[in-house]
Amino acid sequence: MEERAPTLYRGLAASGGLVFATVVRFEAPKVREAPHYEIVPDQANAEIARFYTALDKARRELVELAKATESHASSTEAGIFDGHLMLLSDTFLIDRVVKDIRNDHVNAEWATHLAFEALVGMMRNMGDEYLREREADLLDVRNRIIGNLMGDGGQRAVPTIERPSVIIADNISPSDAVALPRRYIRGMATEQGSLTAHVTILARALGVPAVVGIGQSLKDIHAGDEVALDGFHGLLWHLPSDAIKTELLASTAQQRATQEHRRTLADRPARTSDGIEVALLANADHSVGFEGISEHGAQGIGLYRTEYLWIGLGREPSEEEQFRAYCEVVCACGNKPVTLRVLDIGGDKMVGRSHVHEANPFLGNRSVRYLLNNRATFRTQIRAILRAAVMGDCSLMYPMITTLEELRACRAFVEECKRELEEEGVPFRKNVKEGVMIEIPSAALQADKLASECDFFSLGTNDLVQYTFAVDRGNESVAHLYQPLHPVILKLIDHVVQAARRHDIPVCVCGEMASDPLAALILVGMGIRRLSMSANLIPRVKELICRVAYFDMQRLVDTLRREDPISAAEVAERSRAVIRRYAPDVLNA
Repeated sequence: MEERAPTLYRGLAASGGLVFATVVRFEAPKVREAPHYEIVPDQANAEIARFYTALDKARRELVELAKATESHASSTEAGIFDGHLMLLSDTFLIDRVVKDIRNDHVNAEWATHLAFEALVGMMRNMGDEYLREREADLLDVRNRIIGNLMGDGGQRAVPTIERPSVIIADNISPSDAVALPRRYIRGMATEQGSLTAHVTILARALGVPAVVGIGQSLKDIHAGDEVALDGFHGLLWHLPSDAIKTELLASTAQQRATQEHRRTLADRPARTSDGIEVALLANADHSVGFEGISEHGAQGIGLYRTEYLWIGLGREPSEEEQFRAYCEVVCACGNKPVTLRVLDIGGDKMVGRSHVHEANPFLGNRSVRYLLNNRATFRTQIRAILRAAVMGDCSLMYPMITTLEELRACRAFVEECKRELEEEGVPFRKNVKEGVMIEIPSAALQADKLASECDFFSLGTNDLVQYTFAVDRGNESVAHLYQPLHPVILKLIDHVVQAARRHDIPVCVCGEMASDPLAALILVGMGIRRLSMSANLIPRVKELICRVAYFDMQRLVDTLRREDPISAAEVAERSRAVIRRYAPDVLNA
């Protein structure tokens, strides 16, 4: 038999590591064919009851999957099933199925199919990358409900794995990733997927190397073939030679050494070479244990996304449920600061009765707008935050503020809640700091006025860039316009920083710019002393800060102000030149 030559496939480096192993093919479940038949009107109630029974069973199955994930990964990864559970409580989905059964006299399987088709269509129209990834979640939940209706929802074609192996598939859903036997899994490679996909999150947490989004067929890789999977650089070698293996071992040895060095920085402060300290904080939600965050050297939580309590439950949590959740995170952080962002529902996060479909939800009734229109929900959350704040260093933050009037309305409402708690004799913190997320251009432009009436700013750079350029970065046709380093964005940020300095309030950056070395260098040079990001990205930014002098960061910013470049590319090259001089390893991740 003719010997086959090695073949290289390139994809996205989803989870670091190197492995040589044989292949196990995994054929993920395809879209379940939903039977379609008519029912007589008198059968509608029984058919609706059958649908609710399937929902309840799906909910129990997902809770068990989350528990299974937590047992061999962590609560962070188990939390990815919150989105699935949220779908099972989605009023649009449930109402659509019930309406079609009752009005069109169709069976529950077909009504479920139609409802999910409608949801997929709406997500595709939004064009957002994150929402496109959630199509896989929709398929997963759809298959589960229809399977339960047909009596075989729990059956999955799980491969037998009897020795160390790399899983090869077109895609792997969260449910499939949990169902796979872990003992011998040494890596995963998929044709589809992205760095925001749930399988990427799971792979990183389980310590399994992964390459996703290869973008070409892997059908020529057969079960039992040998592969080399380099999760550091996004490479999959089919039938690697000894020379290829030697080269991969050398390249990943350097990567491992870099990772080990950064781990040693966890307990050190992020201090520039000339002595300026920068606080590196973590972005988190209720599924993230602070123990894991602190391992990366986080000095607190700069953005705690409270809305994930709603998403996890699929409903509005009570005051006591919120109080316990906030106490847990504040106590876990000890004397480290925690900033709780009030409910940011709407846009890409919709739960229960708050899920009212709008033509453009990102510009609709979301965040503070929603809360000021739903005072009962706002009151429950503010009371819980004020009560939990007695446990430690806790602040609250208002997202999507667009006018000074909105900030004043929020602050007045907080004072009203304080008076209620005082009258009831309930312990609470009276001097909780209240901050504003600067993520809308109108807020950035009136930063002086906002700074005079709040305690701190937090720059949400992801939305600030999108709203400034009117661009959806998930829409491939306009994604090139999403430019965080564009001089216009830097001028807006600089304007905000200067306003904060005049009013002596701190500024934190909690968007993706905080974790981008090219941007972080400029942000610190502008005078920002707090950066908040995903915890696993902290070591890289810390290494950068420790190896560059604040003087050089300031000089870079002064140069950009003086020369006034016209493009993001020019700015990036200026920043890259400084990093090449003092910390070239940081550019290699």
